[in-house]
Amino acid sequence: MNYSDLPGKVSHRDKEKASPYEGNDLLISAGFIRPSGKGFVSFLPLGMRVLNNLKRIIGEEMEELGGMEITTPLISPESLWEITGRNRSETMEIARFTDRQGKSMILSPTHEEAVTALVKEEIKSHKDLPLFVYQNQLKYRDEIRPRGYLIRSREFLMHDGYSFHRNFTELNNFFPRMFAAYERILKRCAVPYITSEADTGFMHGSRSYEFTLPHRGGKNIIMSCPKCGYRANRSIARCEKTTSSSPLKPLEAVSSDLCSQADESWERKGMGFGLCKVYRSERRFIMAIYRGDFTLSTEKLKNVAQAEELIPAGDEELSQLGIDPESPSPFNLNSSCLIVVDDSVVDTSNLTMKSGAKGYCFINVNFGRDFDAHRIGDIVKAGEEDHCRICGEKLDMIRGVELAHIFKLDDYYSKKMGLSFQDEDNKVKIPFMGSYGIGLGRMLFAIAEANRDEKGLKWPEELAPFRYYIMGIGKSPTIKSRVYSLAEKLGKYALVDDRKEGIGVKLRDCDMLGIPCRIIVSNRYLEREEVELYKRADGSLTYVPFNDLLTQLKEWEREQGLTI
Repeated sequence: MNYSDLPGKVSHRDKEKASPYEGNDLLISAGFIRPSGKGFVSFLPLGMRVLNNLKRIIGEEMEELGGMEITTPLISPESLWEITGRNRSETMEIARFTDRQGKSMILSPTHEEAVTALVKEEIKSHKDLPLFVYQNQLKYRDEIRPRGYLIRSREFLMHDGYSFHRNFTELNNFFPRMFAAYERILKRCAVPYITSEADTGFMHGSRSYEFTLPHRGGKNIIMSCPKCGYRANRSIARCEKTTSSSPLKPLEAVSSDLCSQADESWERKGMGFGLCKVYRSERRFIMAIYRGDFTLSTEKLKNVAQAEELIPAGDEELSQLGIDPESPSPFNLNSSCLIVVDDSVVDTSNLTMKSGAKGYCFINVNFGRDFDAHRIGDIVKAGEEDHCRICGEKLDMIRGVELAHIFKLDDYYSKKMGLSFQDEDNKVKIPFMGSYGIGLGRMLFAIAEANRDEKGLKWPEELAPFRYYIMGIGKSPTIKSRVYSLAEKLGKYALVDDRKEGIGVKLRDCDMLGIPCRIIVSNRYLEREEVELYKRADGSLTYVPFNDLLTQLKEWEREQGLTI
């Protein structure tokens, strides 16, 4: 292909204007992607070539696991989502519209319902299982604050896979194989990553693991123990909790004026203070009580309260419950809130807490004597000063970008959607499911972010849009003939720079594009019947006899494990 045929010019942008996401900036500058409005990204031809190579790598790994490619529609009838109840989610950024028949439709943010409905029509017997299917499909999430172009967009392309199994043991045995396949994909893409246990969130199920690119601009926070290797997303990570057990003092009400210091401490979050927040779930209101030196984890609270999602209660709702919005408290509570208390509160004596009424607060508050709970559990996030619950080592906080996630869904969707099969004894059984996803746009960003230098991109050989960048220096017909002869022999893997630009511009653009091999034909080299061969990965520069070039390139392709 000729360079001049590609839309999207290389743009050497002012480095001072670069965002924290340098990989995104390079993809835009080098003509791989273009922003198309807030939360939307277009892929240019160079970007599509890399994207298709990424799909090929993922597809190869999926086929090794027996996966079969399918595709399901982006749009689903809302009636399908009503079966699982996920259409009622207030945290899932669902976008809806009504078609001309008046039916409510959903732009799918994920495809568990659609794939389960599809498989329901295809499997009847235990002989049809296990089944593993995958697709590369658009998703749409009506993000409130899209950011970082490919990092968090509203419309995005995802590879997602779904496995169906006869029982939990079969799912449990398949899960590590998928975990290993995702690791191989990330290694083939030369992306550094960490794995960690994560919350299942709106996906539901019993367990999940995520694959994260460590990155200063990421919003995903992983708590990691450098000693024993424990690692989990901050939303569910467990930590050692210091307690303060001392003789119980009498409960005492003090005026709000005397609580001013406490109010300041509440802002700073201190161990001696009890905090209270109220949420609305799908069935009831939930009051969470935790200590001031921690941050509440709504994911942990959902698990302890057995709620599918939590929405902060508004002032009007609190008032209707008889709770003072400015002083939420388990005291003076005349409502049927489910009270959930963090276990650190249980083991800490003489807390200061708001009273539930204006004008005063309480000091020397003790759980079990002054207030009680319906449930007790771990409902707080681990922080940067906390220690590992397993070995006691101080935990590291690692910020990053989530790239992939795998879930054990168990029978959540199959049971709700009536998916079943007959086993060997003709008994009706419910299959167990797994769901697996890789954000393809985020992966493109991660590959660019991890494989670059001050000159531009450095694509891994398997992913590069072209393997060879060919340019001629000089106007000799012989040079032109040699250039196009090489291009013809190298076929679809070669990009010819035939622009009427200076040599410096072409060399600079070649480095920014990150194509693995640069081949230069010039009069000086032709006198020796040689060409210049430059490899972007290590910066090596050699002069190769023209007649030996193809042989050396084929050998290089074999060494890199490339398809010839």
